[in-house]
Amino acid sequence: MVTIRIAGEEDRRQWDSYIQAHQDSSVYHLWAWKRTVEATYGHKTHYLLAENSDGICGVFPLIRICFPLFINSIFALPFCDVGNCLADSVQIQENLLTKGVAFASKQKCTKIQLRGPLLEVARSYELIVEKTGKVQMSLSLPKSSDVLLKGFKSKLRSQIRKAEKNSVQFEWAAIEGVESFYDVYSTNMRDLGSPPHSQKWFRNIMQYYGEKSKIGLTRYKGKIIGAGLILSTDNQTSIPWASTLREYNYLSPNMLLYWNLLKFSADNDITSFDFGRSTKGEGTYRFKKQWGAVARELVWYSHLFGGECRYKEKKCYRSKVVSMWSKLPLSVSNVAGSYLRRYISL
Repeated sequence: MVTIRIAGEEDRRQWDSYIQAHQDSSVYHLWAWKRTVEATYGHKTHYLLAENSDGICGVFPLIRICFPLFINSIFALPFCDVGNCLADSVQIQENLLTKGVAFASKQKCTKIQLRGPLLEVARSYELIVEKTGKVQMSLSLPKSSDVLLKGFKSKLRSQIRKAEKNSVQFEWAAIEGVESFYDVYSTNMRDLGSPPHSQKWFRNIMQYYGEKSKIGLTRYKGKIIGAGLILSTDNQTSIPWASTLREYNYLSPNMLLYWNLLKFSADNDITSFDFGRSTKGEGTYRFKKQWGAVARELVWYSHLFGGECRYKEKKCYRSKVVSMWSKLPLSVSNVAGSYLRRYISL
């Protein structure tokens, strides 16, 4: 018999053990993501847990983002690419979905969105397939960085060496590196015309993920010019955020940064490296593909309540906002972005 209940803090260790063992899990399914969202943005979380006589047999992490009159949606999960319902069987997954949809309806949400492959149950629950136009890029890792390096094309190896010849240096950092990471990240986000997460968000990420999180930095003549933050399960490393300062890109700091992140993963028994989402054919896609990353279409699923969602993004408006945001002073972008970012689910 399977029972479903809301998971509490006392379930954290068992929850994470289940995530570590499930083949379709991600770093975002870990309990640390829940704690980070709550501590930083105050969103309500509703983590469903299915149990049978053997213990946990399914999980469905739900986070509600609500802004009166504009947004009232539930995501599994927000602020990342994947985070859907996981279970030992399709039947248990359906039971969890039933509970999740009922909860979203009770909260008068406009939609509940699942980010991840759920093809077997999509039709049963009237889940509408949302084409994101993006692909998820991932690389299967060998048992050592030596084997990984030998598998690269000579052009790629020379690009890694180029950064070193240009006197770019790589270093690791823990939570003390958040400020340096944020200086690069927030500058890049402003230049891209996109509101950044707050520095508090990244401090909470590092605090709650602990040893499962690391910051990589590239330095040139004493200045941090590149930064990346990785999160890991026992089997997978993901890089949700990586940035370099544009004026230093001619030194190839991104090549040295990514090589060291991949090297660390391969030498620590990680079998898969998730580069995150990209638009096929664009610059970030080509950058990730050169490392050997394989693309998989990123498809999300939504159940809409009461017909179409009331708010739809207008592409023409978005381009104007991007252009305007990229011209803001960095201090203004950081303050305003830290407030707005909590309501942007990506």
